[in-house]
Amino acid sequence: MLILPAACSLTMLGSENSIASVNVLVSDFPSIQFSKFQQEGPSGHVHMLASKHVMNSHGISVNSALQASLTSDDVSRAQKTLNARDYQDDFPWTSLIQQHVENVDPQQAFCLFSKMRQSCVSPTKSTYLAMLRACTDSVSLEKGHDLHMEITRRGWDMDSGIGGSLMDMYMRCSSLSDARDVFERLPVRNVILWTTLMSGYVDCRLAKSALECLEEMHADGVPPDAVAYLCSLKACGSIGALEMGRELYRKITKGGFESNPFVCNALIAMYAKCGLPLEAHEVFNRLPCPDVVAWNALINGYADCGYYEEALDLLEGMNVKKKVVAPTWITFLAGLKACDGIGALQKGQKLHAQIIEEGFEKIQPIGNALLDMYAKCGLVAEAQDLFDDLPVQDVVSWSALIAGYTDNGHDSDALNCLERMQVEGVPPEIPTYMSILKACASLRALHFGQKVHAGITAKGFEGDSGISNSLVDVYGKCGSLEEAQCVFASMQNQDVVSWNALIAAYNDHGYGAEALGLLDQMQNKGLWPSVVTYICHLKACTIVGALDKGQKVHLEIVEEGFETDLFVSNTIIDMYLKCGALYDARGAFEDLSVHDSISWSALLTGYAEHGHGELGHELFEQMKLEVSFPDVNSWDALIFGFAEQGESEKAFRYFAQMQEQGLLPSTTSFVSTLNLCGDVAALKIGQQIHALVYRVALEPTHVPLANALIDMYCGCGSTDEAQQLFEALVTKDIVAWNTLINGYSRHGESKVVFYLLSRMQKEGIEPGGISLLSALMVCNHAGLLEEGKLYFGNIALQFDTSFSIRHQNCIADLLGRAGHVDESTALLGMMPFKPDLVTWGTMLGACNKWGHMTLSAQAFESATKLDKRHTSAFVSMSNMCAEAYMWEE
Repeated sequence: MLILPAACSLTMLGSENSIASVNVLVSDFPSIQFSKFQQEGPSGHVHMLASKHVMNSHGISVNSALQASLTSDDVSRAQKTLNARDYQDDFPWTSLIQQHVENVDPQQAFCLFSKMRQSCVSPTKSTYLAMLRACTDSVSLEKGHDLHMEITRRGWDMDSGIGGSLMDMYMRCSSLSDARDVFERLPVRNVILWTTLMSGYVDCRLAKSALECLEEMHADGVPPDAVAYLCSLKACGSIGALEMGRELYRKITKGGFESNPFVCNALIAMYAKCGLPLEAHEVFNRLPCPDVVAWNALINGYADCGYYEEALDLLEGMNVKKKVVAPTWITFLAGLKACDGIGALQKGQKLHAQIIEEGFEKIQPIGNALLDMYAKCGLVAEAQDLFDDLPVQDVVSWSALIAGYTDNGHDSDALNCLERMQVEGVPPEIPTYMSILKACASLRALHFGQKVHAGITAKGFEGDSGISNSLVDVYGKCGSLEEAQCVFASMQNQDVVSWNALIAAYNDHGYGAEALGLLDQMQNKGLWPSVVTYICHLKACTIVGALDKGQKVHLEIVEEGFETDLFVSNTIIDMYLKCGALYDARGAFEDLSVHDSISWSALLTGYAEHGHGELGHELFEQMKLEVSFPDVNSWDALIFGFAEQGESEKAFRYFAQMQEQGLLPSTTSFVSTLNLCGDVAALKIGQQIHALVYRVALEPTHVPLANALIDMYCGCGSTDEAQQLFEALVTKDIVAWNTLINGYSRHGESKVVFYLLSRMQKEGIEPGGISLLSALMVCNHAGLLEEGKLYFGNIALQFDTSFSIRHQNCIADLLGRAGHVDESTALLGMMPFKPDLVTWGTMLGACNKWGHMTLSAQAFESATKLDKRHTSAFVSMSNMCAEAYMWEE
């Protein structure tokens, strides 16, 4: 173990008594292997050496066996020697206590301290100094208080050395108020005590308090030393206080510390953390012989600021000077971070080989970083192998593996990982939950997400803004808007990310008007919209067809300079297309400096959706001239557009042509074509496409694709095949349930529909508006009046965003068909939606069937007010009049 001599450290730092400096330096630059100093306080090892020297100079003789044991670090042997003899001298006891503290064995230190007093040996200042270092965390605080009381009773609490150690002990135990109280009581507050206080504030991430200490030092007439500037620079770096850091540099130069290597290293780290790696590099270049700490600070700074290539170039340069400056594991940690940032797999693998050569692969942070690097580069299997080989699989290891699975689309594996992690007894942390929530959102795994939410609440993580935003996203994507709203409402700080998540959730489920309402609320709160907000705003305008509002949003985007963002521009094009403004859409398209595949695809889809298939075809040919070879997204758009228009022959033809061009269909192509097969009952083509899914190695249990296959087989009447596909799904989201239930409903399979609804609830998924609409429709077709009333009652009880006019019209039709025309009329009067043409058409049909002339006249009048040329209304009314011989009326 490397120990820096006290005299050496003091000389290097430019202060006679800067004992506290050792702790600051080690905490700031962990690559220096001063492990004993890390375990000791500001007065630690230096005091221990000094006390030994004083005791030996007074002629105190130590038994040679005990001395030999201590010298060889054989603590158990020394303990036996001490127990075998009745030592009344404090030195052997204190020496052994110090050895236990150095070996990070505070429990044994306290046991020995207790035995020392039982043996009537009076502890000295040196003993108390060692014992204070044995109080290592908040669990030890009570013992620290007891030691403080004993020291006070002996009258040593005003001693500056003891006072500094007390302060350091309280800082380690996270009791800053106690540390400050000790500091304020000391009669003389020298630079050592000030820097001890500053170091504690920095370690506890109270940067502003540390910087305030520097100002107080000046006011107290105490000139700062190198350690004070070290602490201050670290504080500036942690909060990005660049101007304060520059001012400190001027003072450092004025004080003559600019050539101090430790101060320069701290300055490099400060500039890097403030996002100025070039300034950090200038300081680095001024060093006559940069040590490994300077190299590490600079490489890490470039990596943190996103200059990944530069960081790796520096690492390469350091390797050239390997004989002068050998890299430490901290160096490789920074290098792996840079490889992560740019997905530099080959360079990462080269670093891995060097790490093995240096023998660093078993160091936990290195193992975790390697795992993370391979996962971020897409090699999940290699990441799993590294994980399995780790000596300790801690929460960082598990989190990196889970993030790797999630980021590479292996969401189910990520959920399985969480369950294994909990079985192993490793509690998840915030980063773990963030990745898991992302997987839940992707899989639409509502039930799993709710269980994860319960775990988050139990651990007290719900207050974290990132966690809350992710929960909103999960519930939103799973269609549980009420729960999304509840999480949002419970957030203490609803920032722009939170609002965007909630607004996107409403957009995703077609509630554009509600999304626009939320956008108004957000603006009333004074929050400035982000790029994502504008995209959400455009999508909400698209949903409700609010062209005027969309045009205003477009102008705001131009004013903010966001129109150069391709994703924003493509959303603008899509908004205009969906609102039927094809000329504006083409104009926005032509304004783009670069046309990517999404831009072409959006315009192609828009032309096809608005019945301009030939224009879409012409645009597709123009695209071939510009980009030479349209990608799969462009083919997807063309196929989707014709499929949406029901032009099955053209859609099927382009689907075949895409394959002839050597392009494999994407999931989007498959889904569009399968949906079309279901619509036109093209079972043979659907089966051929199903077989193709297997041939191109796509996973048929992929949720959107599986749902499309289920829908296709249901549409073609092959409910048995649909059921088999449904049962094979690992995760059955609400869309899959709705697709199958709707399929059986269309074929009048009422018993199966009721069974599936019951099973759905037993599996923890609450039926939504679509599920219950299918139930009402099957009741309607089968004439099941009481069952229909029951399901409608369930909808009325929920009365949330899943309730729509379609449910209202369906129950009205059911009641009307059963002859309950008056009840149907009364129910419509209580409903929240204004009756539409479907409503009045339904009422006219019921009145016609059961001979309700008065009500039919009212329904006819209301229908013709909405549409004067509503043909079916006139037909129904004329039929009633003919049957009642009321032609004149």
